Amino acid sequence: MTPPSRRNVPRRKRGSGPRLVAALLWFGVGCGALAVVLAVLLASSSRGARGLERLQKALFEPLIETRVETREVEVEVPEAPAAPTPAQAEYDLRRLFNGIELATGADFCGGRSAAVERVVDDSYRARVVVEARRPRAAITLDEILAQNSQLADILPGLPELLATATVSPYFDRLYDEKESRIRANLHQLNRLVSRHNFFDCETILQLRSPETGRKALFILADMDVVSDGSDGDRLPKMPPEITESTHYQPTTSYGWRKKGDIENPLLPGLRRRLQEARDEFAIPGLSVDHNRRLRATIARLEPLVEELQYRSFLIAEYDPFVVLPVYMITDRSGDPFAPRVGDYAVVIYEDRILPAIVGDAGPNYKVGEASLRIGREIDPRTNPYRRPVSDLTAAYVVFPGTRFRPHDEPDLDLWFDECMRLLGEIGGLGEGHELHRWVDLLKQMAADRKAGEEGTADEGSQNGSENSNGDNDREIEGEQENGDDSGNQEASAAT
Repeated sequence: MTPPSRRNVPRRKRGSGPRLVAALLWFGVGCGALAVVLAVLLASSSRGARGLERLQKALFEPLIETRVETREVEVEVPEAPAAPTPAQAEYDLRRLFNGIELATGADFCGGRSAAVERVVDDSYRARVVVEARRPRAAITLDEILAQNSQLADILPGLPELLATATVSPYFDRLYDEKESRIRANLHQLNRLVSRHNFFDCETILQLRSPETGRKALFILADMDVVSDGSDGDRLPKMPPEITESTHYQPTTSYGWRKKGDIENPLLPGLRRRLQEARDEFAIPGLSVDHNRRLRATIARLEPLVEELQYRSFLIAEYDPFVVLPVYMITDRSGDPFAPRVGDYAVVIYEDRILPAIVGDAGPNYKVGEASLRIGREIDPRTNPYRRPVSDLTAAYVVFPGTRFRPHDEPDLDLWFDECMRLLGEIGGLGEGHELHRWVDLLKQMAADRKAGEEGTADEGSQNGSENSNGDNDREIEGEQENGDDSGNQEASAAT
């Protein structure tokens, strides 16, 4: 039988029921002992405090008067729902971020029972089929001038060169590479070649001068920029956003044996990341995938650290060079128009004519790329995320077979002279057009630093002389002021 609540129990008269008093006394003692035992047991567990709280409430609440108590209680707040994944998010598939237009539709046909069809993979699916028109290479003078009407004035020999020009096999190879990349990434739409990069090349032509026999590879494309490269001898300090970056590429295909003893500024960060990867790899119990990633990191960093200790490279921010696809630079088919790293090249945009070399190799599925130095000469707003030329109006004239061996650090005056000579062998420059002459910014910076150091040393030496003269003349009244004036005049003359 359920005992009545305390509120419904009538009060007994004072002094009556000694047996009841004794029973309550013994009951209280027993409850206290039981509470102590259970408290010890519960306190040893992770939930002991809460268990003790519940025990006290169960044992003593019926025996005491009700009271109001305020206490702070930790409430477990449920986590906010995760952001929807791309599969859950609502977006219009007809227009992807990479510029691909999607044609949508639905086809339905009769089937078997729902219980059967729901476990069959191809009973409910979406098919992704990429359709693209593969462009042909422009070859006529009118097609070329439609992109840059000044080319015929800049290169007066261009009409004669185009009369015997042929489309380079590199053009078809370029679009073969684009197709291969698209087929390989059909399951990841965000990795498909963008519309911009699919239509990034107007033509690649093989030109040969009938008078001199000089060969040239003519590329008409857009212009992306590369920001790679490092050289401790010429640029011993680089900003932290580069030295601590895990994405910056410190090497270029064009490199030479290091000449000075100043360490490459990226080496400390690379050594630290290599050691961290080695230390983590030594920890037992890591997952197979995690160990695989660490092994790949170590295998990539070890030869890079070794190479940076004894080789120097171009620096895209300071050196003018162009980038060609790997398949062109590594072509060993015997094609006489095959370019090589170090070959001279001329970049033409609007009326700008810029000397350069082939300095690096890039992805096979795109063409039209130059160093940050060239990009900023065309558009000062250029940065690694902003291309200087988006239309197919940048011309790259590459002269195969013209590289000097062994490679050496950039000599911009030599590059100017060689490019001017090679342009002369395909008809020269038109009247009123000049080849740009680069200023070697790194040499200029080094000269400024040296002048500043010498000026500081001279000033310190002169100040020491002034102090010495002043000390010697302190005993001669009136001589101190004249000595200072003389010292200031000498410092000004040295400066």
